[in-house]
Amino acid sequence: MDNISGKSTGGVFGTLARLVAALSLAATIGVAGYIVLNYRDRVDETERRVATLEGALRPYIQSGQFTLAAVQGPRGEPGEPGPVGPAGDAGPAGPAGIDGAHGQNIELRASTSHIQWRRMGDDAWIDLVSLETLRGPPGATGAAAALLTNDSSQSPSAALPATALGTGVYVLEKGRAVLVGPDSLPVVLLGETQNGMRFLVDGADKRPSPGNVVVVGGGPCSMTFMGKADSKGNEAQVRFAQCD
Repeated sequence: MDNISGKSTGGVFGTLARLVAALSLAATIGVAGYIVLNYRDRVDETERRVATLEGALRPYIQSGQFTLAAVQGPRGEPGEPGPVGPAGDAGPAGPAGIDGAHGQNIELRASTSHIQWRRMGDDAWIDLVSLETLRGPPGATGAAAALLTNDSSQSPSAALPATALGTGVYVLEKGRAVLVGPDSLPVVLLGETQNGMRFLVDGADKRPSPGNVVVVGGGPCSMTFMGKADSKGNEAQVRFAQCD
């Protein structure tokens, strides 16, 4: 009897458990169905409202009275710029360009007022710089040289003009004598030599090279030969010092 009673009790509880599970499933299905039906009703209502709004606005849209600008709100503030992205790889080098035309050579000249230039073959000269901007202030007036023609009938020690040269830089002409210093000592340029020029200084034959100093008389007057003043050797540039 105990065994039979136990089996009967177990069968009852098992049946109840299955019944509870079935009821729970039915309740879950019912809730889900309600949610689905309720959502569907809302969708249908939204569609009806949209259709009603479209019908009300259609005449205005067709007549042009209703535009996007009429319902568009003001533009918002620009957003912050995003971070700079990484640099991309360098692209391939482009093809080399074609060679340009050869430029023309130019010519330069000095006019009476300007340094000018032009391309070779052109007719017009173009001012480059004014000569006035290159010219410095006038220098001090130099002392005038006393010159005397020295022909075959007159020796360098013959009577010379009373005007004498003092300290300064002068250009002496070949064959012309000058008086130098307070003692009026004669100096004559005779011509060129292999390394310089030849002078007759107070009767003495002197052949200085450029930069050499020649004592005039017993001193302290001296003559520095600075170099030829022309390409033919007919003029010499000299500086007399302490000859006053």
